[in-house]
Amino acid sequence: MDSPLKTAHAETSEGLSGTGIFVWAILGVLALLGQAIFRLTQVTLEAFNSGLMTSTQWVVCGVWVVANCYMEGHRGFHLKFVPRVLARAHHLAEHPQPFRVLVAPLFAMAFFSASKKAKAAAWGVTVLVILAIWLVRSLDQPLRGIIDAGVVAGLAWGATSLLVGAIGRLLGKAPSGSPQLN
Repeated sequence: MDSPLKTAHAETSEGLSGTGIFVWAILGVLALLGQAIFRLTQVTLEAFNSGLMTSTQWVVCGVWVVANCYMEGHRGFHLKFVPRVLARAHHLAEHPQPFRVLVAPLFAMAFFSASKKAKAAAWGVTVLVILAIWLVRSLDQPLRGIIDAGVVAGLAWGATSLLVGAIGRLLGKAPSGSPQLN
């Protein structure tokens, strides 16, 4: 029986197995998400611990967190981003190329060698995130912490979905997404 990643035991010319390439791509993406979660959690906790939040702000924060879990975490990450990242990491593991392997997390996120739609989504979301960061940083607490709480929830949902999906893929679960190659 073939391994979930056909090249799992075959070595590439660089000495990295298909499974290693897949894991590198996924861990790189998880590291980017984790770094954002860590930074934004600090801002969120600062707001929560400041004693400045009113009862209404706590309710708004709760609603915002739930909304972000659904919109960002489930619809954005779980249904769109994660299947594409898993499929692209899987594709790279089966068809390694030195440069793509080197920057596997960026390849997995569809920043290059992707369909126009996937590239547009990757770059568009990145630009929007940078603009949102710039705008939210100018806000005072507790509003900044409330906004960041929702973002942390969505990112955590996405990171968890990616981790679970990667483990499933490594255990033999069939790919569900398209690598959306160009």
